[in-house]
Amino acid sequence: MTIPTPTRPAKKAPVSRPAIKASSNPFDDLIDTRTTQGKFLMLYGEAGEGKTSLAAQFPSPLFVVTSGEQGIFLLKQRSVVSQNLPVIALDELFPHEFIPQGTGHPGWKKCMETLEMFRDDDHPYQTLVIDSVSGLQDLCFQHCASQLFDGDMDSEAFTGWFRGYSKAAEAFWSAEFLPIILSIVARGLNVVLVAHQDYKQVENPSGPDFNRFQPALQKGIWNFTKKDLHGVFYLGREVMVVIDKKTKKKSTTGDRRFIGLAPSTYYIAKTWCTPEGITELECGESAAASWSVLKEALGM
Repeated sequence: MTIPTPTRPAKKAPVSRPAIKASSNPFDDLIDTRTTQGKFLMLYGEAGEGKTSLAAQFPSPLFVVTSGEQGIFLLKQRSVVSQNLPVIALDELFPHEFIPQGTGHPGWKKCMETLEMFRDDDHPYQTLVIDSVSGLQDLCFQHCASQLFDGDMDSEAFTGWFRGYSKAAEAFWSAEFLPIILSIVARGLNVVLVAHQDYKQVENPSGPDFNRFQPALQKGIWNFTKKDLHGVFYLGREVMVVIDKKTKKKSTTGDRRFIGLAPSTYYIAKTWCTPEGITELECGESAAASWSVLKEALGM
């Protein structure tokens, strides 16, 4: 039996590239030269600290409101904000036993449709406010349960190891909601998320444990969101207390309202869009006064 002699494949001719002139840049066709960029921000804090009224001060806002959030309606009723400020109300949550199978949640779908219109259509608005993002995540959970878990949020398939919540964060929040938000911001428009406040106990090796305030968001959703936000701002209040030397009784002498821009021991915050070295801003006596201070820090 004769073994054929192996043959080497013919060498391919080297790919010829046009000569690059010394003054040209081979990356010219790839470099993104956009200079317009909106702001993607989150405001969070205790109820009544002025998150909604501050968000309403942003340029030409359009509000998307989840069920149960009454702040913007009360502000309009009291004429604190313009009666003409537009508000889009999302559908209520379903009782768990009535979550539909396969169709998704109409409130979530309405929100996604609104985001796409805000991005793609011509309109007079410059800022989209979602009040609250804590309420929107609940719609996301029910939407995920409807689409992927036969509408059952109470089954082991959904609750076990937090699978349903993790899947909602991955398949809908990260893959659907955030990309639309970022494309809105890329158009030079602003997105402001209003969040409720939660806290996490921090272990202190050198003293008593303490609570650190943070946005009231599920872990997976918060982890996806915080990396894209340009700023997470905490609306806080510091109460002044004095102690009587004789009676040892404590009494308050006033308070100080502030906007936290950078992380501290007692609250989570971050900023990519304010001057270095500024960690807190003093709130004014009104939402307009507070916005004046924040606006300057944001360079808007």
